[in-house]
Amino acid sequence: MISASDVDNMLSRGHLFGLAQKLTLIVSLSLLTVGAQGRLAYAYAPDVAYSPRTLGLNVPGLRYLSACFRDGVVGAAGNCPPGLEFQFRSRVAPKRLPKEQLAQAAVTLKAKITTTDGAHPPALRKLKVNFDRDIAIYAKGLPVCHPFRRYRSAADLKARCRSAIIGHGAAEIEIASPGEASTKAPARLTVYNGGIRSGVTILYVAAFTTASTRNPTVTIVKVSKIHRGHTGMRAVVKIPRIANGNASLLNFEVRLARRFTYRGQQKSYVLASCSDRHIINEVSAAFRNEISAAGVPLKSLIKGLVIQPCSPTN
Repeated sequence: MISASDVDNMLSRGHLFGLAQKLTLIVSLSLLTVGAQGRLAYAYAPDVAYSPRTLGLNVPGLRYLSACFRDGVVGAAGNCPPGLEFQFRSRVAPKRLPKEQLAQAAVTLKAKITTTDGAHPPALRKLKVNFDRDIAIYAKGLPVCHPFRRYRSAADLKARCRSAIIGHGAAEIEIASPGEASTKAPARLTVYNGGIRSGVTILYVAAFTTASTRNPTVTIVKVSKIHRGHTGMRAVVKIPRIANGNASLLNFEVRLARRFTYRGQQKSYVLASCSDRHIINEVSAAFRNEISAAGVPLKSLIKGLVIQPCSPTN
């Protein structure tokens, strides 16, 4: 049988890359627990109808590449117990991009967090995305904003820092206060350029909810260059505690795109190319059981890949 590390190595070596020209593979991962055993479940989109044998898997009864790690052994998808589900998507536009040069582009990140039993999910506290080396950002010459000071409203913040806006989005949180029924609240997201410090590009994601229209919840994103296989840029997102730990993020969608002029030349905050017909991003999500829910691990970790096909223009 195949161990968890074997499947992880298969992912890291790029054995899935041959499928990139035919489909966008959304990696949806379910966590069993994190601890000494480090049990993880890799669950891929079930509507992708191909044999696991194509990817070198020979597990009896496994129809799709959807498996649970139990004590280091891969079992059929039907053996997965109820737990945390994390769906993550990334999309670069346009799909047609130069093969050897970076061009103006936009990137959209989208995630959904659920539990199989409908319970309040653990809080997402840290998200790490290793972007394909065909994706880059350019922040030099772009105005900077620090949205930590008090503002009269979300509109006031936007008005004062409009020149530093690099993206917009939306999110939804669920608040589960002790002794009260859980409630959901939508949030508007605005992403601001935080400048470059010691080679690290800073982004600030300001979230305004209906409960807090004056003071935003600010998430800090740090982006740095890396040289690791097919990846070339790492974004680390640290999400603060919301509502004293009683709130958890249910979903979010953020689109980064900004055109600006620097020294008389047109620039784009997001740049992309298509060197090998696919864009591959790695994701790692760390959760924490902030409300001490019974039967839920204190810490949870989920990892996966997103593969998007692209078309080189030359």
